[in-house]
Amino acid sequence: MERLRLIIARFLAALFLLVLASPSVAGPTFSPETVTAYGDGIMREGMESNDVAGGSLAIVKDGRVLVSKGYGLARVEPQPQNATATTLFQVASISKTPVFIAIMQLAEAGRLRLDDPVNRYLPNNLQIPADGFKRPVLIRHLMTHSAGFEDTGLGTLEVDRPERLQPLATFLAQHRPRRVREPGLQASYSNYGEALLAIVIERVSGIDFPTYMEKRVLRPLGMVHATYRYPYSASLAQRLGLPAPMAALKQSNRTQQLAGTLAGWKPTRAEWIETAPSGGLWASADDMAAYMIALSDPARMEATGVLKASTFATMMRPGVPLPGTEHLGFGHYWMRGGHQGFGHGGSMMFGASNLVIVPEMHLGVFTSTNSRGGFDFAKDLADRFLMDFAPGVGDRPVRSAATITMARQVAGDWIWNRRNWTDTQAALMVFQSTFSMEALPGGDLVQRSLLSKPMRYEPLGGGVWRSTRDGTRLIYANDADGTPTLWNGHGSGSAVRATFFQRLIPVVAILVMTLLTAIIIAIRGVRRIATNWPVNIGERLAESTMLAAGVSWLLGVGWFLLIVARAIPDHGISIVFDYPGPMVAVGWLIAAASSLTVASIGIFVAFTKAYRLPARIWLGRVAATIIFLVATALCWSLNLVGYWAS
Repeated sequence: MERLRLIIARFLAALFLLVLASPSVAGPTFSPETVTAYGDGIMREGMESNDVAGGSLAIVKDGRVLVSKGYGLARVEPQPQNATATTLFQVASISKTPVFIAIMQLAEAGRLRLDDPVNRYLPNNLQIPADGFKRPVLIRHLMTHSAGFEDTGLGTLEVDRPERLQPLATFLAQHRPRRVREPGLQASYSNYGEALLAIVIERVSGIDFPTYMEKRVLRPLGMVHATYRYPYSASLAQRLGLPAPMAALKQSNRTQQLAGTLAGWKPTRAEWIETAPSGGLWASADDMAAYMIALSDPARMEATGVLKASTFATMMRPGVPLPGTEHLGFGHYWMRGGHQGFGHGGSMMFGASNLVIVPEMHLGVFTSTNSRGGFDFAKDLADRFLMDFAPGVGDRPVRSAATITMARQVAGDWIWNRRNWTDTQAALMVFQSTFSMEALPGGDLVQRSLLSKPMRYEPLGGGVWRSTRDGTRLIYANDADGTPTLWNGHGSGSAVRATFFQRLIPVVAILVMTLLTAIIIAIRGVRRIATNWPVNIGERLAESTMLAAGVSWLLGVGWFLLIVARAIPDHGISIVFDYPGPMVAVGWLIAAASSLTVASIGIFVAFTKAYRLPARIWLGRVAATIIFLVATALCWSLNLVGYWAS
């Protein structure tokens, strides 16, 4: 039955699109009836084909709401409940965009300046240290993701129980990432940096963050239900020192994060985001419709009393200058079919959201989901809608000798700068951050990574490529220091060439070779203990040290590879929630293995001077020692020799 429904839904969606594309029709109209019919079809087809339990959709045009609806299941406990236009969804990183508006409010009122050092507004325990850099971090840098922080958050940014939550200031003080580059040079997406803005808001206004956002931003914009408050109990909030909770009525009208398939859904590990300003906003389709109406027309924004049109225009000016970029100052530039716009996406372990505004058309599209399958669907929906309802000339692919040559220059392995640099999280993040670019004969590029689907990009010329799937861009150019760099099109991230120990194939090959060598050493050692254990003390010491090193490598590397292997099918969920978990033991096992490897070299040299070894045994030990030394160098580069925490 479910398969039949899916076939019917796809057929109706295809038929509807065929009608829209028919030459006999002047073009799709933005009537509520037409847009609603289209939205219903595309939502149902997308949810069924991607295994999405529930979703919400809002589309606005010229200051009026064309669609605001919920689809599918919002929750299954304590009893099944369908999503509606007022159901609250977690919109993830879209949460940052109202925070930008709040900062601009305070700047407009003269309470702060964007070029002020952030430390001027932070308490002593949250002061950003110099970390060896000359320039201070400004408020502007936090607004443009260019403060220069490394990325952290495994096991801390998202927790699966409200009892593990901390007050925002406490969390930020305990989990401060280190600075790894001068501010203002490159953008590297930072949840930590955006969360610091909430502390600035509180310190400048004297009002706690959730209350300020409700009174000064959300409610004036018409977002009646939206809130940064969480659905825990009042007693828990009081005990842990957390903000007052979400109202009881709103708690009963929020979505759950669901796992499963169309055959059956169940609640999964809830995501409680420690930094509510950067990912903790709950909002309904109705809320987001009102929000988009204000965003799509600065005059309407000014009419709400939230921001003057001139201030909003300042907020939309380019922030970090990048060649060919579409990045806006405090939002993400977006282009499709010749129409320019801005917006923001958001993703969690179970659910995704996307917001796109096309100011020239006073048009806005928002969607949100509550299950894992919504990742590509949430992004693609807005793109498909705009391609069908707002077609434009757009940029055409440029396939020439120049683009082919440049594609070959881009080919190879890269690593995103949004990663951990200084602690043991780096060992796991390398599998998420590293990707390869393959150059095709016509100048196209294919991006491949371990945890994502392949993405194809077509050349637009001048070092710019556009995704054939969702319109996102890649830009290839030298940075301010002359280093060849890849930027994503909206400017919130950059990548540099991966070193040998950052490339996935060498990393995996070295670890697997180390594991196999350790297994051979362990088996051989156990057999020799049982059959021919040496009597000579020196030989026994050499054998024991090599055996101990082999067992330590076997346990440490084997355990690490199991953690990585488990993370691939569950999309890293186990790592995000449970880190560090066994990584502490893994790190110290590898530290022991590395130390024993170094010690075995001296013992082995001393032993070979006094005794003649068969060539087979001598070569075997030398080969094993070299492999273990290479593994030591690799693990050291990944901060995996011992356990390191920021």
